[in-house]
Amino acid sequence: MSNNFFVSCLESRMEQETSWYSRFEIGPFQAGQALTVANSLRRTLLSDQQGVFLAAVEIDGAIHEYSRLEGLKESILDILLNLRQVSVLLTDDTSKTASEFANQETFVGYFDLQGPMEVKAKDLKFPKQIECGNPNQHIATLTRNCTFQGRFLILTNPGLTFKNQSIGDPLLFTKQVAKLEIGNRLLEKNWLYVNPITNAIRRVNYVVEQFGDVWEQKEVVVLEVWTNGTIHPKQAIHSACTKLSTLFSSLSSVNTTAFKFPASVARFKKVKTDSGADGNLTVKPMTEFSGQESPAGDKLTILFDLDIANLQLSLKTYLVLKNAKIQNIGNLLQYNKSDLTRLLNLANSQIEEIETALNVFGLAF
Repeated sequence: MSNNFFVSCLESRMEQETSWYSRFEIGPFQAGQALTVANSLRRTLLSDQQGVFLAAVEIDGAIHEYSRLEGLKESILDILLNLRQVSVLLTDDTSKTASEFANQETFVGYFDLQGPMEVKAKDLKFPKQIECGNPNQHIATLTRNCTFQGRFLILTNPGLTFKNQSIGDPLLFTKQVAKLEIGNRLLEKNWLYVNPITNAIRRVNYVVEQFGDVWEQKEVVVLEVWTNGTIHPKQAIHSACTKLSTLFSSLSSVNTTAFKFPASVARFKKVKTDSGADGNLTVKPMTEFSGQESPAGDKLTILFDLDIANLQLSLKTYLVLKNAKIQNIGNLLQYNKSDLTRLLNLANSQIEEIETALNVFGLAF
């Protein structure tokens, strides 16, 4: 394997609130190796990237999935289907990942709402360690002055399986879950199974591209990944590569530094950005930089066209910038620190995080 091995994001965008698209270029590989790596990465992403998920719900007055409650427009089954679409993730203020919750693998949230109103995911009361990835997800409609109360169960360990098969089944705990302290407190409750989607990766495609001359032909993998927005796309790729490194010695050097600007800068394709007019920030032409001149030379031009997913940013900061239509490094450098603080309400720690990430590329505000 070449010492210039890199994993870099060519493009990333939000298609819907629960659908994030990212395109990566991985390589270079010797001829014939790319297909093996690409297929293994795809299978790992689709099967092993387990995350936090909402597993079951207890609704006051609901005995089974076909129950109807007074004042609710939807049936209980419709509500369960809506809850199944709720994406949850661990908050940034905890240093633990989903696989590191050894003593607390389950959380309980609740809701106590008064109609008439439209109930959305943001109206649910999540534990402080959990936040919602799609707060505008519709849950139910209260058509009159009535109460809508209940609790919901969130799991951080996909290994905690249940005996249930279908959505709406009464929640049947396995012996493994029953041994948990929180499981003992929930056994006698009327929980309805949501049949959750445990994988944050929705879809993965890949294409193998060849380059080089007839004497030394190389290959790269162009990998397309769709996520539900609860995992950073770069983090998903890195996690999959780390898992595969134990099986493929050629990938043992993959780590977070592989996402830095690669030596083969000329191979990057320019990313077309959708500036859009709806938003607090307006993307300016590349020649209008605040506090610095237009980049000189093809190498700097390509650098400014790199997607911000190549920066070492946390998921929260990355999503804020993307939602503000800041697509690439050039867009980001159009604004100074005071602009980002005033328009995006970024904390000082997030500004410092962005500065540190830009310093890796030799850039600054």
